[in-house]
Amino acid sequence: MVTISEQFIRRLKQRDAKAWYELWEVFGASIERMVETFGYRLFSQETVRDISQETMSRVYQEIASY
Repeated sequence: MVTISEQFIRRLKQRDAKAWYELWEVFGASIERMVETFGYRLFSQETVRDISQETMSRVYQEIASY
C-alpha cells in the first residue's frame, strides 16, 4: 500500500513514472467506480476505463501547479 505523503507528492511533481503507477494503484479503482456510478447508463466499461485514465493523467499533469 502506498502512503500519500509530502515525499510522494514531491515525486509526482518531479514526474517520477513509478509514482504515477502508485497513484493509479491507490486511486484508480475509486475513480473508475465514481465514473461508473455517474455514467452507468451512458458509458461502456471501456469508456469508463478511458475516462478514469484520462482523469488520473490530468491529475498527474497538473499536480505541479499545487
